[in-house]
Amino acid sequence: MKKWLYIGFSHIVLLMFLASCSSLDEIGSGKSQPEIKQPTIDLVGVRLGKISFLKQKLIVRLKIKNPNDIAIPISSLNFSLTLEKMETAKGVLGERIDVPVLGEKEFDVIVETSIFKISRPVAKFLKHRSKTLDYHISGLVSVDVLFAGTFDFSKKGTITVD
Repeated sequence: MKKWLYIGFSHIVLLMFLASCSSLDEIGSGKSQPEIKQPTIDLVGVRLGKISFLKQKLIVRLKIKNPNDIAIPISSLNFSLTLEKMETAKGVLGERIDVPVLGEKEFDVIVETSIFKISRPVAKFLKHRSKTLDYHISGLVSVDVLFAGTFDFSKKGTITVD
């Protein structure tokens, strides 16, 4: 009796294992998981934050646009910001954010930089009373969806300073 119980149990375990393998094959083939398109990251603005001896906090406002038919959770985002051709700051998103289906989400990242690293953009602003600054932002964004992975991003443009 124990022998038949053992054989029956082992057959059930084997069938469950085979069923799980076939569902993994469907996921790998893309049948049950849509292909994730790369989100776009835009720089919305930069504001001056708290200042201390030789250090300056910047509040970097970013926007993520989701071109996908499913909501995407962003598990990490690392970036480097250059203003007026001078590397100004590096930032890391400190929390997970969810971007809605075919939507967008704006958020702030507070970064700390050296007074010397922001001297060129500030000098241009003061000297020429310029209302715009050239920027380049680049980095990595990780989407927390099965098989989506990490995407590179890079964008150049100008931002208006108020």
